Amino acid sequence: MIRGLILITVVCMLAGCDNIKAIFVSTPVRITEAFPLPDEVVFAYTRLREAVGSDTAERELTKDTFDNLVRVRALTCTASVSIGRFDTSADIKRKVSNPECFQQQDTRLADWIGLRRVDQRLTQPPLLPITALTAPKLLPALKDGVAGVTAAEAANVLIIAGRRHGQFSAIDLPQGHVIQSFQIVNANHTGFSLSPNGRVFAVPLQQLQGVQFIDVESGNVLWTSPQYTEVTAWLPRVRAMVMTSSGNEPAAIIDTQNGKASPYPLAEKRPTWAAAMPDAANQLLIGGSNTATLMGHTRNADGVIEIQPLNQWRLAKPVTSTTPMLMNHGGKLVYVTMRDLAWFDLTTGNQGVWETSAFNGHGYAKIGEQRIFFSVNSPSSPIASLGRVLDTEQLTLASVPDYVHNDGLILPLTPRIGYLRRGFSMVSVGAEVATGATEDIQAVIANAQLEKQLAKLKALSAAQDSAAQ
Repeated sequence: MIRGLILITVVCMLAGCDNIKAIFVSTPVRITEAFPLPDEVVFAYTRLREAVGSDTAERELTKDTFDNLVRVRALTCTASVSIGRFDTSADIKRKVSNPECFQQQDTRLADWIGLRRVDQRLTQPPLLPITALTAPKLLPALKDGVAGVTAAEAANVLIIAGRRHGQFSAIDLPQGHVIQSFQIVNANHTGFSLSPNGRVFAVPLQQLQGVQFIDVESGNVLWTSPQYTEVTAWLPRVRAMVMTSSGNEPAAIIDTQNGKASPYPLAEKRPTWAAAMPDAANQLLIGGSNTATLMGHTRNADGVIEIQPLNQWRLAKPVTSTTPMLMNHGGKLVYVTMRDLAWFDLTTGNQGVWETSAFNGHGYAKIGEQRIFFSVNSPSSPIASLGRVLDTEQLTLASVPDYVHNDGLILPLTPRIGYLRRGFSMVSVGAEVATGATEDIQAVIANAQLEKQLAKLKALSAAQDSAAQ
């Protein structure tokens, strides 16, 4: 033993004690000491571990995966470097000529952590249990106005975009209390979305800089990525998301459980809308301006997400604004096309259009499986509006006697049933609308078109009479 200590002492004097210590430290650890993880990555990982909580199995899996990714980082970025047993972290740093590799690996590591943090929120129960909306109810907390809104599909939570740039609020329903406020300086006011359980808010950043995911309850940023621009669809049952990619890259399926991304196998390279099929586990109707594809998603025994196109249709009229509405329990797709309302029957394949532009229809919101609430211009005043309810199965249009023009524009709460009305001094939400007399929708459209033609002929005749004088 004494001879061993003498030997170590001699070697330490000749080679240096740091070199001796290096023998007892693994190569990946020494590499990581030479090129340590950024503080923000370490901080995000600490938050992830805290979020996992007391689930021992999940904590161990998270730690093992993270340690393995750090080891891969170290060995990948030193693959072309010869590292000896006596090399210290300082020696390794001098040998590595490509430190940019570590920055690239750190980005991938940050993405994995961010996705796991998002996944941890997505697997929790609804932030507030969902209940059906009924009669209109005022939201007094929103006196500053509303520029846009999105709703959680399975929770009583809304995200409201305020009129001030970058101002957002999470609101509980139906009370209208503010859960959390967000100020995101470089946020877009369009394309933002809310996870089905109401716990994760995804907001696109300006000038296609990326997308940011925020924990609704705490307001903490979970993940920011420049690789994607917005969430097209949430798939909580398979723990995944479909996202629009930056640049010319195709859409991607993001596996939040494993922190991985892969191309989404859709003929439409850049889908712009999606709707979850009711009563059909993990199926999406997804598409672009002229296509609709039914896609199935499952996670197999190996933990890999399998995606299968089930059917595809060509839409006769283009989808031009807002997310299409699935009506009749998923049997019919209704969407805005230019200034009209188009429909597509998924069972028969029949398509058509209601030319609601004839009476200047606008602001469409689903209030039942076959009812859509919207506004039309008042024939008595160009600045006033009237309420109407379309029955998509009976093909009737009903008046809304209690409709108040000053209550403001109608905004849909897609993907849930309901509407928000934003006026100059008040905001309300609801799903019930009392209706009056009904008429055949095609008869109303034909009469409106006839009145427009007669008005044009009258104006033309008046112009000709004036010219003849």
